[in-house]
Amino acid sequence: MQKHGVFLGLLFCLLSAAFDVYVGFVTQRLNTLLVIFYCFIATAALFLAVALFHDSASFCSRVKADWRRVLLVNVAVLLNWGGLFYALRYLEPAVVGVASVACGPALT
Repeated sequence: MQKHGVFLGLLFCLLSAAFDVYVGFVTQRLNTLLVIFYCFIATAALFLAVALFHDSASFCSRVKADWRRVLLVNVAVLLNWGGLFYALRYLEPAVVGVASVACGPALT
């Protein structure tokens, strides 16, 4: 079981590093606000479609009842990813990766 966990941990590190390098490349070539906007819209549309497909009546009633919390969570996610993308634009991906891994558990 430990060997399996070590493999999964290494796989996560590899995928995370590849993601940071790719997003750093993209955000240095394109407008960072545009990248943030399209990533947010794409993921919001995907999760909205899944939620509506799964149980649209329950989803709509929950959003209506707790719209402030839904708005707050979406703004927090937007700022979180925006901060990551701006950091990747101006810093080396390795520095951003280490900072996010080191600060992530402390902040959540």
